[in-house]
Formats: sequence, C-alpha cells, structure tokens
Amino acid sequence: MTMTTSSPTILYADQEHDRLRTVVVLVIIVGVYIGYQIMRGIFGLMENTADYIYVLSCAGGLPIGLAISWVVEQGLKRVWHSGNSVKLDETGLQLETRTGEEQMIDWDHHIAVTNWYFQLSGYMRGGRERRVPTKWFCLASQLRQEDQRVLIFTYLPPRKAITWLAEENSEITFHEIKPRDIYTSTLRDRFMAPTRPEIPKQVLAGKDGTYWLAERRRWTEGIELTPQDFTTFMHYLKREA
Repeated sequence: MTMTTSSPTILYADQEHDRLRTVVVLVIIVGVYIGYQIMRGIFGLMENTADYIYVLSCAGGLPIGLAISWVVEQGLKRVWHSGNSVKLDETGLQLETRTGEEQMIDWDHHIAVTNWYFQLSGYMRGGRERRVPTKWFCLASQLRQEDQRVLIFTYLPPRKAITWLAEENSEITFHEIKPRDIYTSTLRDRFMAPTRPEIPKQVLAGKDGTYWLAERRRWTEGIELTPQDFTTFMHYLKREA
C-alpha cells in the first residue's frame, strides 16, 4: 500500500480469523471430494486401473482439494475482513475492532513506543503460531499515549525480519525476548494442549520485564498485520511519531 496525505490508509488486520478458518476447513473437505470424483472419472477411462482406482483417486483428489481451498482462501481474505483494522493518516492512528472498541494515537503528542521480537522456536506453540514456520520471527510494537494503547504484530521470514532487526536500523530498534525464559518443556507439557504460561515475577522484574508485559498484552489485545501492511505501519511510525 502507498501512503498518501489526502486520504487515510486502512490496514485490515487478522486476515486468518476464526470464521474464515472454519469455512476453509469445509472447503477443503468439499474440494477433496470434488478432486476425488474428477480423478475417479479420469482413471475410469484408463485401462488396467480398476484395481487401484480408489487409491489413485484419493491420492489425486487431496492435492486438488488443497489447491481449491488455497484459491478460495486467498479470495476470501480480500473481501471477508475480521472487523479489526488500523487507519493511518498524517494526524494519527485509529484502531477499530469488531467489538466496536476504538483506540486513538495522535502523532503530535508523546507516544511511548515498545518494540520487541522473538523467534518461533524453542517452545510449545499453539493457535496461529503453530501455522507459521519455526524459523520465522514475530515482530511486535506497542504504542501508548495516556489511556490509549495499540499493539500490532506480524510474522516474518528471516530474510524480511532482518530489515528491521539489523543494527544499522537505528531509527527503530527491536529488543529480543526469548520464549524459553517462560515456557516450560516437560514431558507432561508435550501431551497437553499449548497454553499461555504465567510469566514468572523474576522475569517481569528483570531487564526484559517491560517487553514481557507488552508481550502478555499482545496475547489478548494484539492485532496481526500482513508483512506488507506491517511495513506500511512502521514507515508511518518512523515518519510521524
């Protein structure tokens, strides 16, 4: 997206919302069935495939179903928004949520900015994080202004994350936190559904305490932007804040 001063830039957040994921699962099931029927019809026309037609049809139907679901998902993401969005213009930032909540940040007043990141490995992941490659990074930013607070994050592959994490990027710096500082990794944990842990008091009182407090808020208040939209947001922040 390009930034303009004549009209606001609207970033639609949380593209992979729960309602969309539910529909995608149903589309996968229907798509696999359609793929199965297509492949069964094709193999039915071939000789010497009668003994293997069901196995071959299933094997061929799966990738067709996944391909159909991918196309449908990409299309839905463009038109079916979660209801969470960020509006940016030369005066400030406005966060709107599907529940009707609004948060406003004014560029002309002091903003307390907290930026942090971590790699998606070394801990028991759940939810959206489980669907992201372990070598990727989560980059997050918290903006606070009086009683207003906005938390925005994204997931990036290493080659894109380095753009923001490089030492020469001195205008905006991100502080690294390490999930292994708070997530346990016992045998019992491996057989339980992943949950967010309690952050130990010694961690909150330590040098990374401010960032872990922000990370804990991200779990409940954070909104996810695509990598491209996160870049747009950071460019606004660097230019205006």
